[in-house]
Amino acid sequence: MKRKTILAFIIPTIFVCLAAVVLCAVFIPKDNKENMTLAADDVTIVCGESKEINYYCSDENAEISFESYNEKIISIAGNVMTANKVGSTSIRVKAKSANAAVYSSFKVTVKEDTSKPLTSLLSEITLYLIDKNFNDAKADGFIREITFVRNRAITSITTCKQVKISGNTITASKLGSGEIVFKAPEGEIGNQVVKVNVLAVEARLAGVPSTITMNPNDKVKIDYQILPSYYTGDAVVNFTSDGNCVNLEDGCINAKSSGEGSISVSLGDQTYTIGVKVVNQIKFVLTAVDNCTIDGNNIYVSSNAEACFMLELYTLDDRNIAFSSVEISTDGVKIEREVNNVNFSSANGGVIVIYSPTLLSYVYFYVHVC
Repeated sequence: MKRKTILAFIIPTIFVCLAAVVLCAVFIPKDNKENMTLAADDVTIVCGESKEINYYCSDENAEISFESYNEKIISIAGNVMTANKVGSTSIRVKAKSANAAVYSSFKVTVKEDTSKPLTSLLSEITLYLIDKNFNDAKADGFIREITFVRNRAITSITTCKQVKISGNTITASKLGSGEIVFKAPEGEIGNQVVKVNVLAVEARLAGVPSTITMNPNDKVKIDYQILPSYYTGDAVVNFTSDGNCVNLEDGCINAKSSGEGSISVSLGDQTYTIGVKVVNQIKFVLTAVDNCTIDGNNIYVSSNAEACFMLELYTLDDRNIAFSSVEISTDGVKIEREVNNVNFSSANGGVIVIYSPTLLSYVYFYVHVC
């Protein structure tokens, strides 16, 4: 009796449990992972190109994400892939729904863009042979080297004696013209030929004085500059003299006697002429006579006052210069000559100039009104 009671309890319980299992199977949603489909085809892309990723997912509401197995070859931003380097890699695609996640992957092959030249170089380049002050030269538009970018694989480079190539840098080494040949891999078209011109920077003269005044027996070095500062090479400067009063010695002007002459300074087709005057300096003794004071070659006088000074002139070797042999000119001063005396007056001050035609020499006296 007791066994029948237990069986009567257990059997209904089993039926209840089985019913519960059946209800769960019917009413609880199934994981639809097996029903969601995700696929993407292998693609080929050109290096440097960006392209939207194409894929198929049966669940339009699924969240899609992408992952590159090698970002050096393919990088991804959103749903766009960019080819960075020739090669191949794979991209993993993930589709995630509320109840499932599925994965797929596809292969991406990156190939060279054969429509581009092998390098970034133009068909002709010009460089300059320079060995100093490179930044100054570059600022003026003269470059000695150029760096290029390799757009695709290069199997070999044939250069010329005008340049040297190190890595991706071409440097001028010798004047002249030649060619550089960049060879594409076998089976690809597009060998690139670049003409190279290596020129010299032209030198020019600067800083040559237009006139020089000298005394007999003086020796003056001729000043000049060769520009630009980055000029490379040997600039040959020539000097010639004209006139009996001067001659040339080791780039210096020697004054022989009083007179006028010229020096020509030449570099290539540039010529500068220096006018040279060789003059005897005049020594003087200036003495106040009436209504003026003297300080060196400065004369002080009252405005419009009638004044007088005495002037004695000598050469450097103390030979007397006759006052009658000199010429006097003025600016702002009225004068009257009387033997060695000069009568003068000035309202606002001025200059008295004594000139010896024989010695080609001048003396200046400055009149100040006080």
